[in-house]
Amino acid sequence: MSGGLEIPVRVVAVEQATPTVRRFSLASASGEKLPLFSAGAHVVVSMQDGHHRIRNPYSLIDRAPDGSHYRIGVVRTPNSRGGSVFMHERVGVGSELVISMPVNLFPLVHAGRKHILVAGGIGITPIYAMAEELRSRSQRYELHYAMRDEAHGAFAEELVARHGDKVRLYRDDRQEVIRVDEILPNQPLGTHLYVCGPEGMIDA
Repeated sequence: MSGGLEIPVRVVAVEQATPTVRRFSLASASGEKLPLFSAGAHVVVSMQDGHHRIRNPYSLIDRAPDGSHYRIGVVRTPNSRGGSVFMHERVGVGSELVISMPVNLFPLVHAGRKHILVAGGIGITPIYAMAEELRSRSQRYELHYAMRDEAHGAFAEELVARHGDKVRLYRDDRQEVIRVDEILPNQPLGTHLYVCGPEGMIDA
C-alpha cells in the first residue's frame, strides 16, 4: 500500500458512469492546486468509518487543467472489503476525505515508438489517463477496451469522442474478445504494451 504526505480533499462532483461505477471529483479542502502526476498514477483514499479507517488505492483519471481537482473511478464490488461500498453509499458532494500524494507504479515509457493500451472493466481508469497523455504528446497509440456490455462500458463514449479511431471497443454480450496475440505481431519494433483489467484478461 502506498503512503506519503496526505492531502485533505472535498468531493465536488459525483457522476454515475455505469450501474456499478461512479466517478468522483476531489478538490483540495484548502483550495490549493493539487500536485501534478503522470499517467498511470494512483492515490490512496482514506475513509473514516466510525473507529475504523479504510484505505483503498484508486487510479487517477485526470487532473483539471487549472489544478483544482482530480477525478477517480470507483467500481462497487460484491466482495468489497468496505471501501467501494463506502464510496458508493456514503460519499457524496461535500464529503471530506484524505488522499495520499500521487504514486506511479504503472508509468508510460515515452521512449517507445508506439503504445498499445489494453483495458478491461474498471482497468480503464489508468488507461484513460495514458491515452490522454499520449494524445497530448502526439505519440502513436491505440486503445483496446473490453466491457461486459454497452451499459457497463465506463467512459467508453467519451473515449471514442476524444480519441476517435484509435479506440476499439469489445463487448462480452457480442462475444467480442481482445486478441492480443493477433494485435501485437503487426506492430513496429519498439512498441510498448500496457494492460490493466481482471486477472483472467491479464493472464490471457
